[in-house]
Amino acid sequence: MSASASAAATADPTPEVTRKTFRWDLVRGACHGVLESVWQAFALVIAIRYFHASETLKPFIAAGWGIGLLSAFFVMPLVARMPVRQATAAAIFCAGGSVCLVGASFMPTIVGYVVLMLLFPVFVAQAATMLTQLLANNYPSQQRGKRLAAANLLLASSSIGAATLFGWLLDADLENYRILLWIAAGVGLVGSFAFWHIPSAPAKDLTVRNPLQHLQLIREDKTFRQMLIAWKLLGVGNLMMLPLRAEYLANPQYGLQLSNTEISLLLVTNVAVFRILSTFVWGYLFDRFNLIYTRVAVNLCFFVYIAVFFNAREMWQLAIGTAFLGMAFGGGGILWQIWVTKVAPPPLVGAYMSIHGGLTGVRAALAPFLGYAILSYAQPSVTAWFSCLLIGTSTCMFLPLRHVLPERVQ
Repeated sequence: MSASASAAATADPTPEVTRKTFRWDLVRGACHGVLESVWQAFALVIAIRYFHASETLKPFIAAGWGIGLLSAFFVMPLVARMPVRQATAAAIFCAGGSVCLVGASFMPTIVGYVVLMLLFPVFVAQAATMLTQLLANNYPSQQRGKRLAAANLLLASSSIGAATLFGWLLDADLENYRILLWIAAGVGLVGSFAFWHIPSAPAKDLTVRNPLQHLQLIREDKTFRQMLIAWKLLGVGNLMMLPLRAEYLANPQYGLQLSNTEISLLLVTNVAVFRILSTFVWGYLFDRFNLIYTRVAVNLCFFVYIAVFFNAREMWQLAIGTAFLGMAFGGGGILWQIWVTKVAPPPLVGAYMSIHGGLTGVRAALAPFLGYAILSYAQPSVTAWFSCLLIGTSTCMFLPLRHVLPERVQ
């Protein structure tokens, strides 16, 4: 990173840059909500109910986001060599996800569908990784939580509209999944356009190292290392259960017999409503309070959601579980995206985020396979209690850092 770029990373941006970034990040957030509803719910519902996917293939769909985050470890050094702006590179990746969605709609076999639905979030994850550096550069430090909360509010709102439309399309005719994917692809292109308009420095100004050099930061920074370990346990516990939500509701083996509309209502709409209701609270807590206490509160929401949802047999019980998931997503989305800004030196935010994103990718890529492996031998409730054990352990590991982090930030 050049000296001028380093100085820019540590100085507050101009009000005009902040306003323009905020305006286009709201558009980006709204588009991301539609895309998120596809890879978190509808991609797997289509695989189960239209293609009758095997237990071997379903985890690959769920692992796409994780593989994308892991590949960012290696992609970001390549991006730093591109003769484009950082935001332009993010726009290209977002558009690549749309191409995958269109391709998947024309695949006649489950294998082709799975491959492209795996690649779709891989592309989008590259843009999400770059977003952290863009927001760190373009928002004053005391406003990041509040402004990202506003974008996440639109994200959650758009996912409600997408869930209503997509659930109705699939209930009308499962063949309509192609229309669903075309709509999502169009929204992805709008998101790409929004990324392109965000002010940013050239890609060559990204502070990146090769992957092995990145890993040295884990050894050099004890607090960062401890947080990554605790975050990893939380992530495995949470991410192993995410694809099992759709499995639990859509697979007739578990006897719930819900329609596609009811599934979308639970997995997308109800989650989004409580994400909306809690988002600004989480943004306020991030900006004003100890990061560790906020992290522990989010952990508890994940714990309650898993304990309730996977032991539920009635619609109202499932709704309570997904309500806690919505609150967890509200806080988790903000923390995941910008927590490194409270730990990393400003010029190294991109490097720290690359490590965090890469390790998130490892667990997100492997956790679905672990979840399905346990599910093949046990009931969903047993799998859920194992997940809760991991989340509880993670929470106990975060708590000792509550006194260390304020001194670190100061």
